[in-house]
Amino acid sequence: MTQASTGGPRWRVWQASAVAFTASAATLVLELVAGRLMAPWLGVNLYSWTSIIGVVLAGIAVGNYLGGRLADRRASNNILAAILLTGSAFAVLVLPLTAWVLNAVTDWPIPAYLQYLLANVFLFLLPSLVLGMVSPVVIKLTLSDLGQTGSVVGRVYAWSTAGSILGTFLTGFVLVAVFGTRSIVFAVAVVLLLLAIVAGRLFRRPLVVIVLAVIVAGALFGLRQGNAFAVPCVEESQYYCILWYSEEDDPNVRVLILDHMVQSYNNMVDPLELGYGYERVYAEVIQPGLVDVDSPRSLFIGGGGYTFPRWMQTKYPQGSSDVLEIDREVYEVAYRDLGISPDLDISTYAVDARLFLFLNRPTDEYDIVFGDAFHNFAVPYHLTTLEFNELVKRSLKSDGIYVMNLIDTFGRGEFLRAYIRTARQTFENVYLITEGDLNPRQGRSTFVIAMSDKPLDFDSVPTLARANLGRDSIARLYPAESLQEYLDAGSDLILTDDFVPVDNLLSHLLDEDP
Repeated sequence: MTQASTGGPRWRVWQASAVAFTASAATLVLELVAGRLMAPWLGVNLYSWTSIIGVVLAGIAVGNYLGGRLADRRASNNILAAILLTGSAFAVLVLPLTAWVLNAVTDWPIPAYLQYLLANVFLFLLPSLVLGMVSPVVIKLTLSDLGQTGSVVGRVYAWSTAGSILGTFLTGFVLVAVFGTRSIVFAVAVVLLLLAIVAGRLFRRPLVVIVLAVIVAGALFGLRQGNAFAVPCVEESQYYCILWYSEEDDPNVRVLILDHMVQSYNNMVDPLELGYGYERVYAEVIQPGLVDVDSPRSLFIGGGGYTFPRWMQTKYPQGSSDVLEIDREVYEVAYRDLGISPDLDISTYAVDARLFLFLNRPTDEYDIVFGDAFHNFAVPYHLTTLEFNELVKRSLKSDGIYVMNLIDTFGRGEFLRAYIRTARQTFENVYLITEGDLNPRQGRSTFVIAMSDKPLDFDSVPTLARANLGRDSIARLYPAESLQEYLDAGSDLILTDDFVPVDNLLSHLLDEDP
């Protein structure tokens, strides 16, 4: 049994595949760019990506359904062109709406996960819905024999999936780093418009093409006039939206922001000034271990603004530091704009810390390892596990110390508990240290965890702080007995590569004031 063809001869299977391929690639490009567009307002974490993926999939599903119904009733080249032009228009609208939507949503008194969800609904549901209508329509235009339905549908959806794969790889590996997110969105809109002209055979109507060209030029002019292409960044890397500014009350201090989070404070004229309390705690905690060390060898997991590597090499110029900063653009901004001198003995490796330790296998090499890759709920979970701690321990000298900071609430702090329990599986001594006295009822706090096999001489910290740092100590060691009681009051979770629910453990931070 056959039915009349609405799309012409069989070679249109390849035309349909090409259209579906391009539309799906455009959808996945927008999906990946969504995370980068929203990062300066909402950050990037499990909940943001869950919202993005869920909303885009919902749009595609509804688009497939509506496209199928439309295809059965009115499939034509004109309808296909209208769908692609509508998708192009919705893609362009993302640019002027992004700041407005995100500024509004972040002010609403709703849980953070709903802010993520609603922002994605407002910005990306309609583009993905419209583009989801493409495949059913081109399949309808292609089918000429019901006996060929399976092969036609299979081929079109195979090419559609291939387009999704290409859009994913191309965006993540190339486009964001080369062109920036807003230019990518506009380029997607232009590609969809050109696809509409070709697939809908609008090129046979010169007046229509001229009108569309004028609309594109007008849209581009309007977007530029409205600063829709402006980004809240100094640099837009594959990992972060990077911004720095000088403080109003002290122009010598430059503040580094990665996505929406303040990462560091750098005094341009005083490399020994430490802006964060946890950094001052770091400086105190390491003093006992440096009494008999002339040339400290340090490893930093995370560079950021290079505030503490700079402090370490200024304070102990005879030593040396290795910094693991995965984002090369962050490193370049630190050296270009944040006062980091190239004369300091700091070596930077643009690589993930886990990969560096696994591949290079440093053994008994470092006196101190500093962990500074965690910020609020932006935590690289693979750097929290038992297996990672084993790699760190191997890199340390026998009397070395691993110090790192994490943010949690003390009362509800199951991540804090889990991390300390996990650290105890690797190190003989694990200490919880705070800036000043710890109030068990206080909210979000920054904690310093110190780990070593050799017991640390905390009794000498106040004296060494006054002698070597020129100030009174602010570090407060949480008593061992109280720490054990605190751990016993929570779950017995150990973080491993097979089970590391860090985002879930920190979800309560999303709804607390910073």
